[in-house]
Amino acid sequence: MLIFPEPGAPVRGTLIYSESEYGFRFNVANRYDLHERIGDAGVSSLSIGTLQLEFGVASRQLLFAWGLHPKGQWVDAKVVSPVYAPSIVLVDPDLNYTEGVSVAITPVGSWITEYDRQSGWVVVSAARGRDVDLFEIAEGVLLGRRDGELSSVWLKPAFE
Repeated sequence: MLIFPEPGAPVRGTLIYSESEYGFRFNVANRYDLHERIGDAGVSSLSIGTLQLEFGVASRQLLFAWGLHPKGQWVDAKVVSPVYAPSIVLVDPDLNYTEGVSVAITPVGSWITEYDRQSGWVVVSAARGRDVDLFEIAEGVLLGRRDGELSSVWLKPAFE
């Protein structure tokens, strides 16, 4: 999936990983700001297995990550703290999106999940190796891009 970054402020809020629910959720700090970012056509998501990247259908802006992502399938790894740019990232404008209908990027289990217990970073990626560019779309949520394509999602949640 092609992604297009622009300079801008990430969505403010808190990324949570719920151990009892086996998944991520994002608590938005300012609902009015979120509404402005979404636009008037509702939301959809890009799906990486069961992990979702929410975006506004009208705005095409990627907002945050959420979804089922069981910790039992994560691989322990050493993750170097990333260097990234605060950004607004848009999904491919040449595709048509429908409110409430997610766009599958990859099936369940085809991307690997690495977790560094020391740093707290969770990296969901298409392949081992690091990205050329990293963009912060929301607090605790980074997107990696290689050759213009989404290649990873970096998450730094609070665990509960």
